[in-house]
Amino acid sequence: MKSGSLVALHGFLGHPDAFGSLALGALAPHVHSPVLLGHGPHPAAPAPTFEAEVERLRQDIEALPRPRRLLAYSQGARVGLGLLARCPDLFDAAVLIGVQPGCASPGERSARRQLEDSWIARLEDQGAAAFVDWWCQLPLFGPARTPEAVRESEPHRYHHTSAGLVSALLVLGTSQMPNLWPVLPTIRCPVELWVGALDAKFTGIAELMAKDLAQARVQRFAGAHHNPLLDCPAEVRAQLRSGLLA
Repeated sequence: MKSGSLVALHGFLGHPDAFGSLALGALAPHVHSPVLLGHGPHPAAPAPTFEAEVERLRQDIEALPRPRRLLAYSQGARVGLGLLARCPDLFDAAVLIGVQPGCASPGERSARRQLEDSWIARLEDQGAAAFVDWWCQLPLFGPARTPEAVRESEPHRYHHTSAGLVSALLVLGTSQMPNLWPVLPTIRCPVELWVGALDAKFTGIAELMAKDLAQARVQRFAGAHHNPLLDCPAEVRAQLRSGLLA
């Protein structure tokens, strides 16, 4: 990609530094990687809704030169999907990693709200650092890593506040986003859905999404769980340099 812009949106507990190993500056002359709502040591006042955060980001992105590409992971990928749904012409291509389009039924939304409420309670009771230690050992991410290993490889995860992360869950949590399944057919730009091959849940979601998107391809990364950026960075870099964002 010799011209235009690349927008990179990090996941929950993430930071623009999470993309550091990918050398995104080699892909585009303009890289825009904002800190999402609730993240960082001094989080800004939270937007009132998921849609408001999407609109905040849209205003900045529309000023970027074209072509515009999107690279987004997990929570950032859900926000990115919100941007694609709100403004179908905003991006020329997108890579969404570990994404889901929201809760398709009231029962699913209620169950997810209960789960996210339990995370909020843990954050408020134990603080951000202990929450990160616990989060990084969830089975979703594969073999558990020690807190020491996480601090060494991803120090940015420990730069958040518990209040900020609570606000991120209250506004950007899956239970709070609109159900975007019905609007997937309105997204016209090419979309690649990247998943770890060992992430059965999100592989299934990607396969269902690909049926509704106008131009979609599912890319599986062998040996990776929910976070291919961490599990197989060399393969991710290679795909970025040869695929949709090249």
